Amino acid sequence: EVAANPEMVLPDGNTVKFHSTLATVPPGPILFVGQEILDALPVHQFEYTSEGWRERLVDLDDGTGEQHFRFILSREETPAVKSFLRRRGAAVDEEA
Repeated sequence: EVAANPEMVLPDGNTVKFHSTLATVPPGPILFVGQEILDALPVHQFEYTSEGWRERLVDLDDGTGEQHFRFILSREETPAVKSFLRRRGAAVDEEA
């Protein structure tokens, strides 16, 4: 756990202060760095096709490519697509 208000001096002489709660942050401009929290946020991408809205998904690439992942489109409406459509007032087939 981070100690209360630790301070780090950067090579250029500037300081960085870490705070465990917002209550100890002084008023003024703030820079929040949240690398891991941003990676953990759920993100859904949708694409409109001739068959309707589909979700863009990440799949394993069985080829010999360097990345080993690829984007694909869902074959049918996923729960995320249905939620997206409901929020826009569109009719959703709940049985499919």
